[in-house]
Amino acid sequence: AFPLHPFAAEQNVKTLQESVKNYSLGPAGFQDVMAQTTSSIFAMDSYAKLIQNQQETDLSKISSINSEFKGNMIQHQRDAKTNAAYWLNYMKPQIMKTDQNIINYNNTFQAYYNSMLIAIDQKDSGKLKADLEKLYADIVKNQNEVDVLLGDLKAFRDRMAKDTNS
Repeated sequence: AFPLHPFAAEQNVKTLQESVKNYSLGPAGFQDVMAQTTSSIFAMDSYAKLIQNQQETDLSKISSINSEFKGNMIQHQRDAKTNAAYWLNYMKPQIMKTDQNIINYNNTFQAYYNSMLIAIDQKDSGKLKADLEKLYADIVKNQNEVDVLLGDLKAFRDRMAKDTNS
């Protein structure tokens, strides 16, 4: 029997894509995004674990199904298991790391901010410039990590859509 999970997961992804457009960048919006991210991670985890725990379908005793179709079904199951493992072992940890970096960034920013205020009070332009450069470097590093994550998420989404449609 074929589970309808791929269709359900595809619908969930479409809903998430539509809802992402409505997020605010303020604190309340951030909390909404984090809640949605947590919910989505939980849904994907459940789906991935379900797929990984499924046994491979044995179609050898069914003679009414042609061998090409049998092969396609088995390959589809293998692709789904590969995608599930990729999610659990690569995508989820990367998302969790990025989420944690975003949360921790407030502390980093506050430390730089306080240091820059002291530098301004002391009229220490060298220290101010150094702190601004470090802050900028941190921002660029974080932006690059997020860009990589977004690229990986888009590639994963596209691969899942391709697998679902084949």
